[in-house]
Amino acid sequence: AATAAGLPGAVAAAAAAATRGSATCEAAMLRGEGGGGCDGKDDAMQSGTPLRRSLSASLAAAAATGRAAGGGGGREGGPAAQRATVDAKVLEVPEELLRALVTWRDPEPDLGRPSQSPSGHGAGAGAASEAELAEATEEVRRRHECPVCSEVMLRPRRLSCKHHACARCLEKLVESGLKDCPSCSTAVNLKASQPPADDLVESLAARRCICLACGGFEGTLDELKVHLIGCGAALGVMTLKLYRGAEEADGERRARSAAADAARTEALRLDMAGASPTLVHRFPAHAVSEVEGYWSTPPFTAYGRVFSLRMGPVGSAGAAAGTRYFCLVPHGHQERLRCSLYFARRPGDGYKERRVHDWPKELEGHPWGPTVRPDELKQFEQADGSLLLMVHAAGLGAEGEEEDAAADTVAGVSAIISTPR
Repeated sequence: AATAAGLPGAVAAAAAAATRGSATCEAAMLRGEGGGGCDGKDDAMQSGTPLRRSLSASLAAAAATGRAAGGGGGREGGPAAQRATVDAKVLEVPEELLRALVTWRDPEPDLGRPSQSPSGHGAGAGAASEAELAEATEEVRRRHECPVCSEVMLRPRRLSCKHHACARCLEKLVESGLKDCPSCSTAVNLKASQPPADDLVESLAARRCICLACGGFEGTLDELKVHLIGCGAALGVMTLKLYRGAEEADGERRARSAAADAARTEALRLDMAGASPTLVHRFPAHAVSEVEGYWSTPPFTAYGRVFSLRMGPVGSAGAAAGTRYFCLVPHGHQERLRCSLYFARRPGDGYKERRVHDWPKELEGHPWGPTVRPDELKQFEQADGSLLLMVHAAGLGAEGEEEDAAADTVAGVSAIISTPR
């Protein structure tokens, strides 16, 4: 889950262990504890936690790599080595997590622009200067904001029409099939975006922001990333965001799996209906697991008579626990239906037939049907716990009664014929 969320290796390696205490960490932050976690003394994020230890080890290795790139001299190896060392200490936080940790100050206006207002003296000139300052600030703010999501661009990309947008927003526009610049609606190739303009990069790099987790830091975005390494409150927020993201991803995965299972089960039900049965019914999972009461199918007609199929628990204790009955119930008549119940296994695994051909004549007008043990019932449960069953009718009365009746009729006729007059 950590890898899927895009968390850097240092955090991903320790996130699973850290999330075990996420509920405690969340409660602490909601109470306001750990808000000053930047001093490293809070209980939720002490320097000995797996997350902090893993980050420290990773950063030490990264700093060593940066010093080596500069000739092994560290800060004494020249500006290139110093830059490599500083860059190695910048925690690369996924964009979604970073946005949850930063709030932006108003940008500095570009005072290098030529003034468009008439020069003047006194109060009028001061008012004009303030208006110009506000306008210049708003212009920079607009340049920093993505025209799609209206947030400060963390990964800006430049289009052929010279406008900029977030890399993630451009990806979404491409996925949706759009082909126009979101700023000017000019037809452009959104896939062929270029690196941002240098002046925009410099302006964004100079814009100041605040650590939203602890509230005790203000600086540039790169300085904030360095600050996050030792900010216990920020590490707690990142861990919680990762944990919740993993839960959401797992929920979406389960929902997709459930939808796929439901589609397969519905396809199985339609396939059963195509076999022209007397009845196809799906018993919901909650009805299968209930320990009291019963579940009945809608009434159905067979051989001109109305029946329903009723399911319920045989008992809740002892050997009968979990066993369920499936009884045919006659409505408004005394006929007994001779049929087969077909229980569907998972799609592709076939069916199990239970014959109901022995309904005794002395129980005509009363429910009759088989019982199914819990271990056998498990074989018939679909992915969502429901049961699929179909009824194929074969006639009325118990098996053999028609033959017996016919034999009795033949015997009676023979007796009449053979009787002397």
